[in-house]
Amino acid sequence: VGFVLENGFNADDGTMDNNSRLFGRESQLFIDGAFGTISFGRVGKLISALGSYGLMGKYSVFSGGWGSHTGGKFSHVGDWGRMDNTITYRSPSMNGLRIHAQYSFQGDTKEVHGVGTAQENKSSADRIGQLAVTYDYGNLSVLLAGEWNQWSNLPRGASGTSTDWREEKNGYNGLVGVTYDFDVAKLYVTGEYNKHMRIKASDNTTATGMAGAFKDWSMNTGYIDGYAATIGADVPAFGGVLKVDFGYRYGECVVNNANDYKQYSGAVGYQYDLTK
Repeated sequence: VGFVLENGFNADDGTMDNNSRLFGRESQLFIDGAFGTISFGRVGKLISALGSYGLMGKYSVFSGGWGSHTGGKFSHVGDWGRMDNTITYRSPSMNGLRIHAQYSFQGDTKEVHGVGTAQENKSSADRIGQLAVTYDYGNLSVLLAGEWNQWSNLPRGASGTSTDWREEKNGYNGLVGVTYDFDVAKLYVTGEYNKHMRIKASDNTTATGMAGAFKDWSMNTGYIDGYAATIGADVPAFGGVLKVDFGYRYGECVVNNANDYKQYSGAVGYQYDLTK
């Protein structure tokens, strides 16, 4: 039995990050045994590179860091974030095979996409489930992951107004990731398909500069159908590692199919350890 309490703060002014949470990066109690590991609390999603259970750091050239617009976390539709009120299970390794599962009774207790108060594990709250299978064999690593989102049914606007509607559809996301180390270079490939997924706030503003139909959450335009893919590599060079990544994403507004977008991204980095 153990626990993790991890704090994060803004170095510029000392204020708490993660919406002013004291232990916003991770706050969990876990039980570990021959059956695997079971955890309760606030942790990173399986489809993220965060904390004790995030899996994507292994399948993205830049893991979860190197800025907000690099690697899989920028190309993939999910927010690669953390979840409150979450139960997580990780199986023991079975000849390189592991099963991972998560369920959040309320994804974010401090954020509500609607008018009113969300209640944990009720239809008023965003509830999220994720399931993943990983397999490691020699230089090969494979990930298959799926996400289900029961979006909050709180009304998006005041009663009787044009924004007085409730979300009735679930969101789904499927992802595959593969890495292979050829010794001369390590290859990273991911592919993703999604239905009725809520796009990140940054996608509506700084990331893509969208306007019109994609701009306003309250008009049901923060939800898309689409797909994405990334390919990248780590290449040993001059005593360090050269990192290269390319991503593509297509999204289609679920209200008006005429409103769609294509996103291309590329990033190059170099890592050199000063101490060995």
